[in-house]
Amino acid sequence: MNSMIKKARDAWKTIFTQGLTPQGVSLCVASGITLGLFPVPGTTTILCAGASRLLRINAPITQAVNWIAAPLQLILIIPFMKFGALLLGMDGSLLSDAAAARISGEGIVTVLGEFGTLLLAGSLTWLIVSIPMFLTAYGLVRGGIRVTRGAAPAVNRFRSGLRNL
Repeated sequence: MNSMIKKARDAWKTIFTQGLTPQGVSLCVASGITLGLFPVPGTTTILCAGASRLLRINAPITQAVNWIAAPLQLILIIPFMKFGALLLGMDGSLLSDAAAARISGEGIVTVLGEFGTLLLAGSLTWLIVSIPMFLTAYGLVRGGIRVTRGAAPAVNRFRSGLRNL
């Protein structure tokens, strides 16, 4: 029984500590944010799990950042779709207040088909924005880790200087 508990504990420890280098943490956070903003609700968890497996990064951190980014994803779905519609020269009127009137006039199936097309347009916008977003997030987190690591010796010198006074 104890060996089973030890194996389970070791497995959990491996899962939660895998890839915890500064580069690994930066990749986890950047991947979680970038994939967490993909404008198709319900797909981001699968995308983050796939990225964690493919990049061999820490899945729990990536998923946590993904879930933290979820409110921002909901806020950005409409702007992504509107910009995608603009890029592709599509009619974005489905995203206006007149959508209810269109549903009653044209039928829900037609409107849902257009909405799916707008989601694809939003996905195109996300694809365009995702590379700079990933690189920016990676750089900010990586820089923050460097600053934090570099600050520790300076703080220790400051404390020891105070003690010598």
